[in-house]
Amino acid sequence: MSDWHPQIVTISAVVQHPDANSLDIVKVLIDYPVVVKRGEYQAGDVACYIPIDTVVPDCDAFYFLCPLITEKYEENGETKIRQLGPKFALGSVPEKYRIIKAKKIRGVYSQGMLMPAPACMKEGDSVVEVLGLKKWEEIEEENIPGIKVSNSEPPPNGWTIPHYDVHAIRSFLECLKDGEEVVLTEKIHGSNAAFVHDGQRLWVKSRNLYKKMDPDDMWW
Repeated sequence: MSDWHPQIVTISAVVQHPDANSLDIVKVLIDYPVVVKRGEYQAGDVACYIPIDTVVPDCDAFYFLCPLITEKYEENGETKIRQLGPKFALGSVPEKYRIIKAKKIRGVYSQGMLMPAPACMKEGDSVVEVLGLKKWEEIEEENIPGIKVSNSEPPPNGWTIPHYDVHAIRSFLECLKDGEEVVLTEKIHGSNAAFVHDGQRLWVKSRNLYKKMDPDDMWW
């Protein structure tokens, strides 16, 4: 399961940003906050919600995500910075700059981004194909320079573990009650691993790849 569902949403609430006169905090999908320009959306409006871990296409609609070239200059004894324009031409913006991430804006975390909803779409409709979106997947170890990982070797049929993801706690706020005792666990980023024993030997898997047994491999 996954929380990655770019879709048309109805805005449930809009409040003013506590530390920015030009920004609002919009709530969607129960309690996901998105920071937007002041007055851009009102409660009850519909919009395209693009969650974190989304890779957006290299097109004009998302060109504002392209990093800018800047330079320092002196003016009246002060060092200032001016923007000289986009660092990359439209159509050549690297993927790493087109990943939607949680971002802290003046003390408030923004969980994704919003765009105007096409007139022909309704709440709950997917915008994956319409906007050309895809889910960002964490880089596997074999693609990280300096780390030796051997070839893949999956276990016999019937012993494989299906790929899975987890829901964010914000999706289940209605399940928690004030004063209720809960158990908290910590997931360390990059530590995803699975282990299978088929009665003969051990098999090791990172998020997406079973590792071939090798004494020189970091997994063995």
